[in-house]
Amino acid sequence: MLQRSSSILLPLVRTALFRPVVIASSSPLLCLAPAIAPTTTTTATTTTRMASSSSASSSSASAVGQKPKILSSLPPIYSMLHEAKAKSGLSFEKLAQAMGRDEWYVAAIFYGQAKPAPEDLEKLSNTLDLRTEYLVDALGDGFFPHRGLGEFPPQDPVLYRLYEVLVVYGYPLKHMIHEKFGDGIMSAIDFEGHVDKIEDPKGDRVKITLNGKFLPYRRW
Repeated sequence: MLQRSSSILLPLVRTALFRPVVIASSSPLLCLAPAIAPTTTTTATTTTRMASSSSASSSSASAVGQKPKILSSLPPIYSMLHEAKAKSGLSFEKLAQAMGRDEWYVAAIFYGQAKPAPEDLEKLSNTLDLRTEYLVDALGDGFFPHRGLGEFPPQDPVLYRLYEVLVVYGYPLKHMIHEKFGDGIMSAIDFEGHVDKIEDPKGDRVKITLNGKFLPYRRW
């Protein structure tokens, strides 16, 4: 009788404690994440399960399928875009090729930091199988980005290292800009950026290009 009761209750307990989280990868995966605050034991179990899932998929597929935490502070349209992108399996590089844009700019659209043109919305709709009218309603003519995300200084390791580059090399960089261009700044509006992967036998390297118009200070 006890064995029969356990077999009935166990699925109910699993349902109450866990919810499914889909991670995009080259093969279908199902990861169980706790729906309530986990105990120490539950955390260890979940971490092990997540590690096993990660090792089963390639690093590139995992990066494509991740849902960034910052999305919780943005309107729902951006979560929808990220979910559609994860479902498609496309990287920003591939998505940008389909849209005729740079991948950095396309990524900025997905984080609400760029205003897409009407043709961008149409191509997003076709590529990610999303309803055009919903994209136009959320990101069309009446949409203007609220630029600037996250805390400062940033806590995320990737973002903090970029911040650290400016903390260490910012004033030398400023001095060289003044020597080459004069009294002014590099625009972040008339601007484009690129990210390239440089293969190296000692370890792949990240190449970031910042290309902005020089804006001299006016005298009046």
